[in-house]
Amino acid sequence: MQRVHQLFIPGTRVWNEPLVRDTFSVFDAEEILKVKPGARLTEDVLAWAPEKSGSYSMRSCYRLLKWEQDQREANSDGESGASEETHWWKRLWKLKIPPKVRIFWWRAMNGYLPTKGELRRRHIAREDHCEGCGEEGEDQFLIAFK
Repeated sequence: MQRVHQLFIPGTRVWNEPLVRDTFSVFDAEEILKVKPGARLTEDVLAWAPEKSGSYSMRSCYRLLKWEQDQREANSDGESGASEETHWWKRLWKLKIPPKVRIFWWRAMNGYLPTKGELRRRHIAREDHCEGCGEEGEDQFLIAFK
């Protein structure tokens, strides 16, 4: 079986239900039989569903695989924290703000701001005290709340 039209009763656009059930798993057959075929008798075409154009590309395949991976991780975590974090990242990247502001917040949320504490952790600075107040262990939270 290579073409969809082979699953129809010959000369019609009606599913050959016994053939569909014999060819596919129970779940797949049920899903196929839910589809209402169009009335036009047109030739089948190959199309890649994830793309609006119907054309396959490595880029669209990668995006589909990445989306599926994200879905699996979200489902396997079972924690609302992970899905909430993903939700906030998506909202952050969709905001209509300059890219440098988005990048700043991404760095701040991930602990990548060049604070004295971070520079010391990376062996760039010798000390991690705050220049403003002199307190040890400067990080983005110390800066924000002083």
